[in-house]
Parts: sequence; C-alpha cells; structure tokens
Amino acid sequence: MLFILWEEKRKAYYYIGAFVSFALALLFHELGIVFPLLVLAYKMKDGFLSGIRQMLARLDFLTLFIPGIAYLFLRYASHSHWFSGDYSYDILKLPFNFFGNILGYLSLIILGPISLPFYETLRSLARGHMILGIVAISFSAILLYLVYRFVYKKLSSDDKRVVLFGIAFFTIALLPFLGLGNITSRYSYLASVGPILILVMLARKSYEYLKASGREIAIGASTLIFLVFALFHIIQVQQAYFDWHEAGKYSKNFFVSIDALYDDEWSKDVRFHFVNVPIRHGQAWIFPVGLSDAVWFAFKNDDTRVFIHNSLEELDLPSYTINDIVLRFNPDGSVEQIHFIKPLVEN
Repeated sequence: MLFILWEEKRKAYYYIGAFVSFALALLFHELGIVFPLLVLAYKMKDGFLSGIRQMLARLDFLTLFIPGIAYLFLRYASHSHWFSGDYSYDILKLPFNFFGNILGYLSLIILGPISLPFYETLRSLARGHMILGIVAISFSAILLYLVYRFVYKKLSSDDKRVVLFGIAFFTIALLPFLGLGNITSRYSYLASVGPILILVMLARKSYEYLKASGREIAIGASTLIFLVFALFHIIQVQQAYFDWHEAGKYSKNFFVSIDALYDDEWSKDVRFHFVNVPIRHGQAWIFPVGLSDAVWFAFKNDDTRVFIHNSLEELDLPSYTINDIVLRFNPDGSVEQIHFIKPLVEN
C-alpha cells in the first residue's frame, strides 16, 4: 500500500515507509522475500509484459530488493538455507513440482486441509509413475485453455483485471516455494489473497445472475452458499486447533519423560536410539525433524548423537555399549528406556 501511495503521490516518506516495511517483513517470516515482487502483481493488472518491463526499468523499484539480497546473504553465511530434504530444488523435477504445488496450494486455499490427503496421494503416484504426472499436466493445460477461451474472454475489462491480479498475486507469493519437493500451509497464507479476490468477483457475478430471478432469491442463495463455505472452513480450523493441541501434549510428555529418565552418565558421549518416533497427529507435525534439537535442549550436551529407527528390528542391540541409550516412544508421546547395559565393575 505504501508503494502504491508513492506511485500516486510521489511523497518521499511513502517510499521510505515501503522500503522499511519490506525490510522488517524479513524479520518475521521468510515470505517477506517476495514482497517487492508483489508490486509487479499490482502493475500487471494494466498489462502483463508492459507492466513488468516498466517496473524493471525503474531504480526506485529495483532498490526494494536490497533488503532481500542482504537477507539471503545472511542466511547463506549462517548456513541456514532451504536446500535440504523435501524443501530443496530438483532441476529434473522442477516442472512437475511447479504445477503439482500450484494444484496443492490452490486446493489447500479453497478446500482447506481436507484436500491434503488427496494431494499427497496424487503426488506419491506421480513420483512412482512419471507418465501420470505428464498426463495430469497436459490435462490441466487443456482445461486452462478451455477456461481462457470460454470464460475469461467473456469477462468485462474490470473483471479481467481482478482475475489477472489474483493469479499474479497467488503465483508471485508462492514463487520461491513452487519448485520445492513439498508444500506447507504457512506459505499459503499470503498467497490466499489472490484466489479470494477471484472468488469474491465470482460471487458478485453469481449474485447478479441470480438477481434476474428476484432480489430475495439472489440474497438467500448467496447467503446460503457463503454460510456453507464458512462453516466448512470453520470446522477444519477447529480440527486443526485440536490436532495442534494434541501435538503439543505429545511434545510435553516427551520432555517430561526424558527428563525423568535422566542419568548422570548421559552428560558424557551418549548415542540415543529412538524407536517409533511420532511424525504427526492429524495435520499437526510433532517430530518430522528436529528431534536432535529437542534432545540437546533437554540435556545441553554437545556430544549427544541421535539416531531414529522405524522399528526394534532395525536395532543392532548386541553391538551397543553403555553409551547407547535405546528409547521407545509410547502412544502418548512419552519415552521409555527398553534396553539396558550395565557398566563393567573393575575388581
């Protein structure tokens, strides 16, 4: 908004405010890296290529990227960057990740977390059968062409601007994350503004269409659709709250139980072997990663090493020494030691 005011009124304090707000955004969330690009979404409503060319030739726009460049340099210097695990880029899979993540984030925004199991199943199938991914992308491209030909072209110029801005905002807000090997809901918060604007425009068009059958019918039908849509998402938000509340209990029980098991020997060079590590509860994550950090937080021992095993059969118990501590997660998130080795007593 501050940059738009700078565009319209050319007051220096608006530009300074925009620059500072872009810089401060990076201190709260990594999504702040895309904020300068969102200015392009605003300009693209007046023309896709012309708007981009116009902004890229302006020094006041390019200067907005300075905080982002400094932010990326600091993350690189501190060895804290995204290129690891599922949250990394694979050049060969980049087109599939790009289109797959667009579908995933769009379904997450419109349908909510209930769509994630379907998305994960579809993604698993595409990973194992690349031809299915190619077919899905081709089908989506044909569908988009039909929507463009029979729907978009019939919209008024103002409605086209709303659609173009919504698509641009949605895509730009997710741009750094569309090539990653997975999706996460926190990246969809900002991007949801784009589809919501398009949905509001479609709701207005539907109301105008229903109004031909009577104003009361149009109001009643629109209200009913809105209430059903809102209730659908409210129920999912409540379920997400319960999932995260239970996940918090799992984490609390872990820390309480492992603290109760503490032994003075654990302050030395210790290897922890965890079995049946809980990954998630519903849609809430527990220990997908970070178990080693949790153990360090509990004991503050830099010599501690953590190993994760899916089952007891993976353990090589005969080779373990007194420094190997085997802990199994219980259904409530607590842990219990299940393998003991007595220290040798010197005569």
